[in-house]
Amino acid sequence: MRFSQYIFRFFIIASCGVLAALCLTSCPMNDSLLKSNIFPDNPVNLGEINSPFDDYNSAFPPVLGDTFPLYFSSNRRSDTDFDIIGKILDVKLDRSTDILVIAENKNIRFGTSFAPGRSTQDLNFALEMINTRTADELGPYIIGQGSRYYSPTSYGYDGYIVMFANNLEGNHDIKFTHNLGRSFGAPQSVEFVNSTADDAYPTFTQDSSALYFCSNRAGTFDLYSASLQGASIQEKLEDSAARVVHRDTVLSSQHDDKCPFIMGNILVFTSNRPGGFGGYDLYYSLWLNGRWSQPVNFGERINTRYDEYRPIIKDFYGFRNNFMIFSSNRLGGKGGFDLYYVGVPKQDN
Repeated sequence: MRFSQYIFRFFIIASCGVLAALCLTSCPMNDSLLKSNIFPDNPVNLGEINSPFDDYNSAFPPVLGDTFPLYFSSNRRSDTDFDIIGKILDVKLDRSTDILVIAENKNIRFGTSFAPGRSTQDLNFALEMINTRTADELGPYIIGQGSRYYSPTSYGYDGYIVMFANNLEGNHDIKFTHNLGRSFGAPQSVEFVNSTADDAYPTFTQDSSALYFCSNRAGTFDLYSASLQGASIQEKLEDSAARVVHRDTVLSSQHDDKCPFIMGNILVFTSNRPGGFGGYDLYYSLWLNGRWSQPVNFGERINTRYDEYRPIIKDFYGFRNNFMIFSSNRLGGKGGFDLYYVGVPKQDN
């Protein structure tokens, strides 16, 4: 834990006095709250988050806490076009049963501003700028920018860049909007990665020196990267200068490799390459010695003969494994693709 977080917790405890114990139960993922400190080994359906339609391609902003927004693509509003929608997700321990509960929080209005006094920071405004009536909006990706702020149960940022892809011009292009100028504006295209083919699912390396994404510009979907230039992420995305886009030959195969997501030294993605369990399977790769390692299948505990899609990973303080959300059209869901969560091992270099 960072030193600033220790200082913050001390301040909360001192301020609460006799209620200190109560305050500790609301602090993000305190070790003492969970006996096992582990997310479940087998995938669990996200329940009321899902609908009878297709719900997939999720993302969450880089905030710490046990209540946070979850964004994902769904065609529940039209049955045809996909929009990016948001729900509030709780990851909390039910102290009456000592059971970890992960479910939708319906008591918090989606879109509530995360930074006090900054209404235009409200991420709900980004969705109003992103979603269209005639195109599919897929693969959201959210980057925290500006100053970090703290509240009793979480921390976040006072600005965000929201990336996604849509096919408003025909093929899918990667675009972004941000509120670094106080309010989210019309989406801009990331010119140096887009092509006449489908380009989607952007994700940054840990040091923001490269942007990874998937594209079918060579026929099948492969994983690509582009080195970035600029002092800030906003400048890097707005730079329209041409640059070399590399097909990653270690991560890519002769089949479809899609939906990359990077957290630290881990890259996760989906692929229908041979050797899996059927349909699209989830894979991971580690950053070792300046390159990504050979991809590893997550195994039959997570993958099925159906399609597993768009994995994202979050590291929760106090847990011995990482939290992964993905989508699948396996049997037993509400219909179409549903969102699931599962625990996956931490990977340390």
